[in-house]
Order: sequence, then structure tokens, then C-alpha cells
Amino acid sequence: DNGRVISFPPIINSNDIGNIGPQTMDVFVDVTGTNRAAVMTAVNVIAAALAERGGKIESVRIVYPDEVVVTPNMAPKQTVVRKSYVERISGIQLSEPHFKELLERARYDVLSVSGDEWSVAYPSYRSDIMHERDVAEDVIIAYGYNRVEPKLPEFMTKGGASKYTELENAVKDILVGTTAQEIATFTLTSRTVVEKARHSPVVVLQNPVTETFSIVRPALLPTVMDFLSANTGEDYPQLVFEVGDVVVSDNRSPTGTRTEQHVCYAIAGSGSTYTDIRQVMEYLLDQLGLQYSFQARDYPWYVPGRSAAVSIGGDRVGHIGEVHPSVLEDFGIGMPVAAFELNLRRLLEAI
Repeated sequence: DNGRVISFPPIINSNDIGNIGPQTMDVFVDVTGTNRAAVMTAVNVIAAALAERGGKIESVRIVYPDEVVVTPNMAPKQTVVRKSYVERISGIQLSEPHFKELLERARYDVLSVSGDEWSVAYPSYRSDIMHERDVAEDVIIAYGYNRVEPKLPEFMTKGGASKYTELENAVKDILVGTTAQEIATFTLTSRTVVEKARHSPVVVLQNPVTETFSIVRPALLPTVMDFLSANTGEDYPQLVFEVGDVVVSDNRSPTGTRTEQHVCYAIAGSGSTYTDIRQVMEYLLDQLGLQYSFQARDYPWYVPGRSAAVSIGGDRVGHIGEVHPSVLEDFGIGMPVAAFELNLRRLLEAI
């Protein structure tokens, strides 16, 4: 129009070509996105809203290299709902005529009925119908929530914390009693952090938003070390612990991985030794009433000869040791660090 160029980012021409006033007779609607289904639904919603206000909807023919698409496509969508399913989750017994009436009241058109399955059509601008439960909700709304008679459950249950939650809370209370500070780091981390802690990545995201959060941590120690690395300017000694999820390899799992809940405790400061961290671990396990044992074992992230595996009833549940100087150097930590990490699920099985 008059040699002017329309910019598809609407904010650029919102007060010029895109300015809509009482004199506006034609409106061109553009929706851009990375998901075609979402874009088409958005176009339908806008078109339906304009039509409801008296507008006349005209279609646009979009030519792609391999197909031609006409938008908006206001053809009704279709889905299937079982009458017995609606009755089961609502507690309402409905005759077929009454069920059909409620569907139509909720703006569904009944296309066919095959036994218990009802094929229905609904407006193209609705994107919230993803399961027959959504249709059931509309039927109940049409019936009237206030008309549904409340019914007490046939059995009573009492809510409460799970055994694991009770253990987790107990562990936190015990470790806070050692004057340690609880921290919470992200489950996602970077390959750099994991490899600096001499661990191997297990789950790598296919399309990470950023390299900083591209790997699911295989242990808590890498992210705890990263936390200590970010706080080298604070006073020492630093006593920190974290309870959280990790992902480890499991060939028996369909995904090849398994999520575990661990606790990691670290002491950073001059003179932090294996003896110091073992005192904390023994205090924790003693308070939980567990019988445990230590077996000398070397780990890539600990000083050789200054680390051990921890077992309960012959089952290995964690490790303990002094962090290797090369790991400290890679993280930029100038103080000795001693740490332990335990599998809380294994502890729960032993209690």
C-alpha cells in the first residue's frame, strides 16, 4: 500500500501499518512458530475470535516446495470418548439421549456411536482436548458440578511422609547438627564440571539450550566441588552437604539408566583430612543405627591410599576420601577437601 513494506514482526509496524482503529476494514493475521500444529491452532483461535465479533474470515493459500496449505482450516476436529469412562470418573449414570444432550450442550457434535465408543467433533480452535478425560470434564460441566452428589470413599487413608522422606529429613537434621550448610545445586550440569571431578557422563542431552546444562549429573560430588569452586573467596573451613538425584548406568533398565538419591558431604579447609570426614560419616551412620564397614579402595577423584568404599551388610553404599590435588587444581580450589557420598536408597533398605 503506497509503497510501504509490511514487517512481519508486528511490533515494528504496530503504530503505523499495523495500527488498528475504527476505520480499519481489513486485517492480515500472521502467526509464526516452530510447531505447525500450535501455529495452526493459534490462527484458528484468532480467526474464530474475529468472526465472533462480526468479521468475515478469508483464507490464505501458502505454497511450500512440497505442498500447498490453506489457512485457517476451520474444519472441526474429531476424537472418541467412552460413555462408561465418563460415568466411571464422574459417578453419574447417564442414558444415551441424556449423554448426547450433554455433549451437544458442551458444543460437541456426535458423529457416530459404536457400542460404548462415541465419535464426536469439536471446534477447530480448541487445543485443550488431548484425552477423553477432557471431554468428560466438559460433560460434567454441562451436567453441573453442583448436581453431582458427593460420595465418601469406601476406605479411609491417612496421608504421611514416605519412609524415604523420613530418612532424608533425618539425614539433613543430623548433618545440620555438624554445623554444615545444606546446598542445592542443579541436577543438570556441564561436561566440564563432571570431567573435572574425574567422573564420566551418563546422560547427555541431545539438544541442550546451553552447554552449562547439557548433562544429567552422575553423582553429587562434581556439583558440590563446583559450588566450593565458586566460593573460594569465603571464609574457611567450609562444611557443606547436599541431598539430591543423580543418574547412573543400569543395563537392566529399558533406558539404560537409573535415578538414585544420594547425599554428599564435603569439608574444605586447611588440614581437612580423611579422619575428619570419616568422623562425620560415622556419626551419621551411628545416628541412623546402621552397622557399616570400610574397605580400602582407590577412586580417580580421591588421593590414592586415602579413600575407601563404604558397605552395609556386604552391600556397597558409597565412598569416602580426600579429594585428589589435580581435581582441586582443575576447580581452582586452594584448600584441601575431604568428602563422602552415600546412596540413600541403599541406606533405607538397610534400616
